[in-house]
Amino acid sequence: VLLALAAAQERGETPSLNALQRGLPTDAAETEALLEILGAAGLIAQTEQGGWLLARAPSHIVLREVHRLFVWDDQAAGSRHPGIARFLEALAQSGEAVLNTTLADLASGAGA
Repeated sequence: VLLALAAAQERGETPSLNALQRGLPTDAAETEALLEILGAAGLIAQTEQGGWLLARAPSHIVLREVHRLFVWDDQAAGSRHPGIARFLEALAQSGEAVLNTTLADLASGAGA
């Protein structure tokens, strides 16, 4: 979704949910759920006309933010066995360079 929005933004477009969904391997419900999560995190925003756009420049969105939203759940990790929480944190830190890749770098193929 973020890469699709970055590409649309480069073209000066603010795609609707339907337009976005057509270019993604998800159905409309999944796409809408992703938009809600990304919007609540402040990564994307909906225009008054119903289109979607990145809330920040792609060079200011790092994969760490997406990782925290969809992979690493701080609350769930805290409720797990302490050894599992330490393992997951070490795993996240081992991918430090990748997690610091920006959306712009990912879109251009220059990611870590």
